[in-house]
Amino acid sequence: MASGSATAPAQASRRRITLWHITLVFCIIAIFTSGYLSYTTATGTTAVCIEGGAFDCAAVEGSIYSKIAGVPVAYLGLLTYFTIFALLMLEKRVRFVGEYGMLLILGLSLFGFMFHSYLTYVSVSVLHKVCLWCLLTNLSMFVIMIATFARVIRKFVLTSPDAGAV
Repeated sequence: MASGSATAPAQASRRRITLWHITLVFCIIAIFTSGYLSYTTATGTTAVCIEGGAFDCAAVEGSIYSKIAGVPVAYLGLLTYFTIFALLMLEKRVRFVGEYGMLLILGLSLFGFMFHSYLTYVSVSVLHKVCLWCLLTNLSMFVIMIATFARVIRKFVLTSPDAGAV
């Protein structure tokens, strides 16, 4: 019986959800949503969307703001999320990514969130339409950015030998 109680805390610590896990989950959600938008863009089909009111995914996806230099924004988003996913997977396997991957993810997510927010602003203020899929990817990028920012603070600020001097 004593050995059973000694393994319980060890098992509980292995099941703990960390900021890395939260980042990974929202990255996977974003891969699916931006992958779906990329699929609809590539095939020319209309995304499943809430009908009526301000929701009109077809209007947002078909606008002039949905492409940069002829490249659909959905493709760029999918590429960004795959890059973040790869960096997360390589953090514990490749030394360089282990040291700087978190900062790379923070930079990508910060830029991605700002760009998503710009596109959301344009869709609301210029197009007067909203795409639910786009909002979900924007929310995912926001969570990735916040979780990664917390990880960076924990790694580079709170564990710094100079942390007590501030």
